[in-house]
Amino acid sequence: MALTPHSPALRRTPRQEPYTGPPSYPAPPKWGFPNLVWRLPTRVPGTATTKQDPAEAQRTIGIGAIVALLALAAFTTLAACAELWRYALLVRSRDAALSAGIVQASDTLVVWLYLATVPLLSLVAVILTFAWLLLARAAAAHRSGYDPPRSLLGVILRVFAPWPAVGLVLGLLWLVATVVPAVERVAVTLMPVAALGVLVVCLVLTGPVVVELEHAALGNGHSKPRPSRLALAWWAAWVCNGVLVALTAIWRTRDGLQQQADAVALTAVTNIAAAVLAVLTVLVIRRVMALLAPRSRRPPRRFRVVDVRGAPEPELRTTRPASARR
Repeated sequence: MALTPHSPALRRTPRQEPYTGPPSYPAPPKWGFPNLVWRLPTRVPGTATTKQDPAEAQRTIGIGAIVALLALAAFTTLAACAELWRYALLVRSRDAALSAGIVQASDTLVVWLYLATVPLLSLVAVILTFAWLLLARAAAAHRSGYDPPRSLLGVILRVFAPWPAVGLVLGLLWLVATVVPAVERVAVTLMPVAALGVLVVCLVLTGPVVVELEHAALGNGHSKPRPSRLALAWWAAWVCNGVLVALTAIWRTRDGLQQQADAVALTAVTNIAAAVLAVLTVLVIRRVMALLAPRSRRPPRRFRVVDVRGAPEPELRTTRPASARR
């Protein structure tokens, strides 16, 4: 005997609510796409992708270092001109008396163009250039795929060790001359020679830092560094400038009118050497910056759709809706 199955339960159709307008919220909703325009680097502010690239960071600091170095080169050149004018006045004073106004004007130029500007600009340039060097080393290591060949401590010692090393040698010689009076004259005589020798050796050891940076910026971390002409010129200017600074400081301690005149001439030559070193440093920074973060000189081009390939054909409507506008 067959039984009639139960009738299926009646399905309730949802009641369509009348349209009451757009939704309202008690506060601005937190969902949705970020309010950004389309761009090539897909970076969203506030996320980890916004961390500054080392190459871009070294470019930012490098521009500040270039400005400081150019200002230093300009003021050292002016200071050299003021020293040369003072030397000309010293030569002229041998045969004739000088006007008090001319002498005062020369002293004012030397004070304001050298003592009041060059030390401060030198400090700023050294700080910015060394900060750029550290960032450029990190960017170059990232580019070449190899860790820097020298540690941070090694770089600091090679860059800043020359002058403390000279002070240490002079202090040791002075201590020997004080403890052993019999060798006092020999120790005093050896002081300038030993100071210059230690200074030259320490200055020469600074060059490989720049050579290795340039080599890593080129992306050749696996081969032997080969310095370019610019790196070699900077290396030579660095050593010559340090030696001239030491000679000028030694010469200014000597007595006598001729020695003072020679000290003025040496100061002018030292200022010119400092200006040349600053300009060469600017060229080195520009070269490394161009290698690590090249910038195209052409203006950015706008993208436009030229052709579409491989896309499916759009579906064409067979009938035209009555509500469509012409």
